[in-house]
Amino acid sequence: MLHYIKVAVKLIWGFTSKELVSSKTRESYLVPPPTTLIGALSFGYAKLNKIPEEDLDLSSAERIRKMILSVHERVIAPLIQYSDISKIRWYDNRSRIAKYDAVAFGKSYKGVSKNKHDLEVIYVVKDSDQARIIASAAHSLIRIGGSHGLASVEEVETGLLSCDVTNNEVITRYSFWNDLVLNALPTDILVQDVVDYRRTSIGNYMGAPLRRRAYPYSKTLMSPMEVNVKIDSRRAMVCMEGEEVLVIER
Repeated sequence: MLHYIKVAVKLIWGFTSKELVSSKTRESYLVPPPTTLIGALSFGYAKLNKIPEEDLDLSSAERIRKMILSVHERVIAPLIQYSDISKIRWYDNRSRIAKYDAVAFGKSYKGVSKNKHDLEVIYVVKDSDQARIIASAAHSLIRIGGSHGLASVEEVETGLLSCDVTNNEVITRYSFWNDLVLNALPTDILVQDVVDYRRTSIGNYMGAPLRRRAYPYSKTLMSPMEVNVKIDSRRAMVCMEGEEVLVIER
């Protein structure tokens, strides 16, 4: 049976997670992509195992990625994209002069929210040993995205998922791959083109194909929403964590 680790996260101010398809403006995703949420566990994993986060052979985030079958997030707090203009300079060896430019660094700020936490993440793994490792790492999560995107963990919950391979029409509040559903989604739903963590190593994104991710989050109202989906049962299955429904790729 599949196991889940549900993590409730409080953002201090927001986060930065650079879009791969971007100009020198370095825009940030509005919602952290799955690779960022996997990377967020690397500090706790490295600390518990007394190893460096970054290694020439295998990073902590990559070790975690290999354990995780699926990642699903639910945005609760309103998120706002903003860019800070920063001056950069470099030395041109050929002309032997210093050059300057202005670059916009994108960030995603959280708005005012009365909820206890701002983001919920559910990691899905295949066995109890992996669930214990991920849960332990999640307790030490201190940031989302860049090093200055500080965050705190409010709650970590683990358990078994109940999966149904016959049910293909459900309502979900958690993110899923857009190509796993057969029906048209609401026009207001947030979608992002992100790296597929099941097919690409963490950090090895050069030339990696992007895949469309759907987030049940209203771009207009800046609030979470529920979405009716009809899934492709040949490629996905429905799993439940209590009353919460996840669309998991087979």
